[in-house]
Amino acid sequence: VTSPDAYLRLDDSIIDIISASDDPNLKPAQALIERIRSRKLYKCLCSERLSRKKDKRIWKMNNDEVEDQICSELLEIRDDFLHEKPRDDLEAIPKKFDENANPWDDRCPRSISKEDIEDIVSFDEKDFVVEMRKIHHGMKEENPVNFMRFLAKGELFHLEKCRACDLPIASAVDEEAYECHIPRAFYEKSIRVFNRSGSEEIGRSILQCFREWFRRERQSDESYSTLSQL
Repeated sequence: VTSPDAYLRLDDSIIDIISASDDPNLKPAQALIERIRSRKLYKCLCSERLSRKKDKRIWKMNNDEVEDQICSELLEIRDDFLHEKPRDDLEAIPKKFDENANPWDDRCPRSISKEDIEDIVSFDEKDFVVEMRKIHHGMKEENPVNFMRFLAKGELFHLEKCRACDLPIASAVDEEAYECHIPRAFYEKSIRVFNRSGSEEIGRSILQCFREWFRRERQSDESYSTLSQL
């Protein structure tokens, strides 16, 4: 921010100002605004929820590390499929999806079939966007209620008559008092992939490569966990 005063007066009217501007430097911004207004939004190809137990390596990475790694490895998998390079794990890919798999379980890596590999077309890193999404209650893995203090309901009626030195002391509430209302996890991470190209064919290819990457990544995590237990 070069002008804090101008920033304080900034509101949604800046969008109309940019759209009406003749400044050639604002052409990219104007194109982006036009995409939003015409609803030409990037299509979300998939959203894979990460498991703290099954995806330990990815879970520990920050946003930039995850996005950079997935982008580079997706292009490597693309080259493997396009050039039909021999791979040790090719036989592990089933001929079709598991019909008995739970379709609502987005934590289950879905392998791609050999028929799908034949339909892979070329794409580059400008054709997709990788996003690490994090959802929590404000304290990441921690229960935010543990950092709050409460007064008993009966004490609230006497606050107006109390002197400052006589005010009751608020206390923490034990989790056992509301354990039926506590979620199983306070922190959720997921990886989302968006199709920036606008081509459905390229979008399908990106999705297949991402599924293969996720399958390999989870297999490597499981192998590491098995070896560490030996």
